[in-house]
Amino acid sequence: MRVGPELRQFIGKCRDRRILVGLSTWNRLEASGLRNGIRTPATRGVWKDTLGYLDQAGLLDALLYVDFSNEVSGAVLDALFLRRQ
Repeated sequence: MRVGPELRQFIGKCRDRRILVGLSTWNRLEASGLRNGIRTPATRGVWKDTLGYLDQAGLLDALLYVDFSNEVSGAVLDALFLRRQ
């Protein structure tokens, strides 16, 4: 799944309209199974990459918050999703 250019465009348009954006991780089922590969602190680094990508475009000031794990600790999420498989 690749959403980078569209994400930058969306956040840029929000900023133009003085709307702040919140980014959140939702561990929902999706067809690609991507969430199954995000289990360790290293793979959760996807947020570091995403924020770096937005920073390169000068868009960090358009963010209100980043919810890295939907307000639940990684250990709790890992246990929950590992049981479902």
